[in-house]
Amino acid sequence: MPAFTHIHWHHPDVWAILVGRGVGTLEANVESACETWLERAGYTVLELDFANGISPVISKLAQWLHWEQQFGYQLDPESRNLDALRDGFEFEDENLVLKLAHFEQAWSENVAWSRGFLSIVSEQSIRQLALGKRFFAILPFVAPSFLIGQCFEELCLSSPFRFPGPVA
Repeated sequence: MPAFTHIHWHHPDVWAILVGRGVGTLEANVESACETWLERAGYTVLELDFANGISPVISKLAQWLHWEQQFGYQLDPESRNLDALRDGFEFEDENLVLKLAHFEQAWSENVAWSRGFLSIVSEQSIRQLALGKRFFAILPFVAPSFLIGQCFEELCLSSPFRFPGPVA
């Protein structure tokens, strides 16, 4: 079943997933209205608050992702290992939104990690869309924000698809 049966460009989910490749921004003055809309549209919103830095968010992510059950060890809150985070970014929730509050703090603390984290969110958004589910992140901010216009991913042409057997 498709994730969207109609494309409504004025809906925040369509805008974040299709225009933002899984990451959308919104000004703080519409944050409450957006959360109300998301709730009515059947989304679960998981807030990740970066106000105190990246480490507390890593702890929350480890709980949400059931890290210890997946891998048999606790994820170190000081870990900045994006490859491990990418490997463990598995969840069952449908129609999920990550609210990345105070993301400017994360960006100021560690730009490379922040870019990598947004890339993971973007990858998961595409993966979930292919499965007929909706997943994306929103970054509320107070205007003006230095985040607007920042890049987090560069797209390249991939290796060619290879059929596993002879091509007929």
